[in-house]
Amino acid sequence: MSQTPADLYAAELQARAQANQLSTEAAALRKQAKTCELAVDAHGMRLQAKELSLAAGAARALAKSRHIEAANCLERCAAEMTHRMPPDYPSWGIMKTRGYVKLLEIVVSNAKRANPKLAIATAAHTALLGHETWTDDDAFYFGSLPKNPQSL
Repeated sequence: MSQTPADLYAAELQARAQANQLSTEAAALRKQAKTCELAVDAHGMRLQAKELSLAAGAARALAKSRHIEAANCLERCAAEMTHRMPPDYPSWGIMKTRGYVKLLEIVVSNAKRANPKLAIATAAHTALLGHETWTDDDAFYFGSLPKNPQSL
């Protein structure tokens, strides 16, 4: 697994932002073409706007494919993480264990969804991967998360 769900989610967000930017530029060109005095200039602007709209559609398709890849990667990661606890697990205290299990539940529940909340799931996955560096405050915070948090 070369890319993490967080990397794929970031790529999805970049593609969505690029699609929005291209759509906005195309709309601005169409609006400008309406005020153009020469029909030849307006036609050129409309053609350029059409190219930008097509590029925006391609960026949206890329974002959708990245979203699907991220969801599949999250599902694979959840399956791997539920298979076995980390080797240093027996030395943890109750709060770190509770925090780890809560974050793992968030990842697993989002992996099972048809439309996972990738922002929360990738944040939980990233926090799980960095469990060695947790402070007591982090362990307490993660252990006291609600079942379906709105943010981490």
